[in-house]
Order: sequence, then structure tokens, then C-alpha cells
Amino acid sequence: MKITFFSNTQRDNWNNFLAKSNSNLFFFNRNYLDYNKSVVDRSLIILDKNNNILALFLADELNDDLYAYSKLPYGGLIIKEGLKFNKINEILNEIFNFYKKKGFKKIIYKKIPNFFCKRANNYDSYYLFINNAKIVGVAPTTILDLKKKINFSKIVKNSIKKHHKNITKVLNNDQFLVFYNLLKDILKKKYNKLPAHSFNDLVFLKKKFNKNIIPIGSFANKDFLGGMILFIFNNVVHTQYIAINDKGRSCGAHDLLTEYIIDNYSFNKDYLSFGISSQDHLGKSPNTGLIRKKESYGGNLDLIYTYELKF
Repeated sequence: MKITFFSNTQRDNWNNFLAKSNSNLFFFNRNYLDYNKSVVDRSLIILDKNNNILALFLADELNDDLYAYSKLPYGGLIIKEGLKFNKINEILNEIFNFYKKKGFKKIIYKKIPNFFCKRANNYDSYYLFINNAKIVGVAPTTILDLKKKINFSKIVKNSIKKHHKNITKVLNNDQFLVFYNLLKDILKKKYNKLPAHSFNDLVFLKKKFNKNIIPIGSFANKDFLGGMILFIFNNVVHTQYIAINDKGRSCGAHDLLTEYIIDNYSFNKDYLSFGISSQDHLGKSPNTGLIRKKESYGGNLDLIYTYELKF
């Protein structure tokens, strides 16, 4: 087995392997990852004796610490389907020994949730457990199974019925900017934060991944009520950003946007992911009101685990 740090000459090999892997998420593609020039990439490519790729490992360095992955919700091990327990354990042993020899003392590992994978992958979680990794975060996220009957609450049903004449659609470029400015204002006023992506970043990434990044919005006549930015994965549609203005809150915009997603994606997606409901990414400050809102659409709680493994 041979392990090397990722280099730009291997981007096609990385992307080709990712496309056939168990967790082919478009934001693991190098064309997405490499837009952020501030990242100190520490990703690995793992090869067998014939120089065929066995696995990828997505990681970066932040303040001298190793993360999998600091700039994304998750990272770490990316494997092809069919690898078995002993081989995966061997790969992880080699990976962490490699990092240890490079001077790293620990890794913060943000596990890919199973609902994003083609097949459930708990190999890394079990490896981390038997090697005494510490769970440092359990973030609450909410998912809706689109292959089962959707059970909206009575309040949501009444809201949709009352405001059904409002229109929900994909946003054009000008409307996209209106949405982003609303999002920025809400985050600034409520949390004193900015979106993780600048508007120019989103426009750039949308051009690269036009089928994966979809902005939608709700309108009463010509009045913009609010919108969402959807991240579209193989089997999951994910609400990456949401912003509703004052009129939109009184006109059921959130409910209409959610209904639009279900109507347009339930035929070819397995899950709607509503995202984390916590003030922090480790899940120590749950937003109970947001969890309750997501549950009103029939969503159920899932968990995103973050581990700390010392070498």
C-alpha cells in the first residue's frame, strides 16, 4: 500500500474515483474543493501495489491541527463499494500512521452521515471507537424520507392551502442576488455572522455545478418572500441556505418552498436534508424551535458525529 498527499496533477484521478465511490458528494470534487485558496490541503490518495486507487482521505490543516474537514460539514475516508472490514482497518491504520510521521498529533474527524452514502458506512466510526477516539460533537440534523408518505402538520397544511396562489420557482441571477442580500442581512442581525460562501463564490460554484446548486424562491405576485439554496446530491436534496423576509413569514413562504422541493424531487431522491439545527457545529446549543419547524414537515432527527483521535 502506498500513500501520498494529493497534488494537482492527480485531480482527474481523484474526481474519477470519487464518482464511483460510496460517498460521491459533489463538494468532494476537486473543482469544488479548490475554489477556496485559503485551505491548507492535507488530503491523501491511497494506492494498492499496482498503483490503483483504494481510497481517498479528505483532510486539511487549520492552526496546525488536522481536520477532516474544516471547510465542509464532513470529510475523512472515501472508499469504493465492496471494501471489507479488515482492508478498511488496514487503510485507516496506514493513514493515521502517515499523518503521525508527518508530525500531526491528532485529527478532528467529521463523519459523513449514512444517508448521504450509497450504502451505510460505519467502518470509520467503529475504527475510531476501538482506537479510543473521543466524541466531541453530536450535531442534530433533520431528514425527511421522500419514499414514504409525507405527513405535514395541520398548521403546515392550512398554511399551504391558504397561500397556494403564491408562486415558487427557480431564481434567475438578479433574484439570486436579492435572496443572498436578504440572507446576509438576516445572519448579520440574528447571529452577527456572514454566510460561509460569498455571493461571488456561489456564482462561481453554480457555474461549475449548475445541476447541483439550485436557488429557489417564493413570490406573492412580484413581491419576493424568501428562498433557499438547494444542494443536489445523488440521493439527497439538501437545504444549504434559507432566508425568509417579514412578509414571507406571514405568507407561508417556508411551507411553500418545502412543498416545492418535495413535489420536484421526491421522484428521484431518497431524502430531503434540512441541515443542522444548532447554534454551533458540535451540537451543544440546539435550536429547538428550528427542530420543531422541520418536524412539522414530517422530518426525523438524525445525528452528525465529530470525533477527536489522538495519534
